[in-house]
Amino acid sequence: MATKKVYIDMRRPLQLGQYPLYLRVTKDRKSRYVSLGFSCKKELWDEANNLPKKRHPLYKEITIAIEKAKLEANREILNLHNGDQDFSTEELKNNLLADKRKSKLTVFEYFDSYVGQLKANDKIGSANIYHSTKKSIMDFRNGRDMEFSDVTPSTSPVQTD
Repeated sequence: MATKKVYIDMRRPLQLGQYPLYLRVTKDRKSRYVSLGFSCKKELWDEANNLPKKRHPLYKEITIAIEKAKLEANREILNLHNGDQDFSTEELKNNLLADKRKSKLTVFEYFDSYVGQLKANDKIGSANIYHSTKKSIMDFRNGRDMEFSDVTPSTSPVQTD
């Protein structure tokens, strides 16, 4: 059975005396580490509970990220066990990272999938409009794709005189 534990990596200090947080998954004495995307100072980390101390400025966010990572790891372990096949920690790590990569759909990828759906439904005119819109955005952004979280409303309204 695989075990999971949150791990603060004291060997690799980051900026301002903080250390990265990882989810360590161990099976058959082999460990793999998945980054949680957070860091913490040593004095703000509770070693006994493997959680940040309540006075940490990002206590809630880090705690939620830790619980979410543990749940995802449990889900992947159960999926792999239900397949009645033996699995390695490397396979488990790759599955956990694949879930993270899948969740980040970019704007251009969404345009492509929507245009494909429209063409499949014989809505060629609408598909051409969305394709042209995507091309216009690509030209404006010099071909650089973006995630939906990067799209924000303008902070000041456009004034027309």
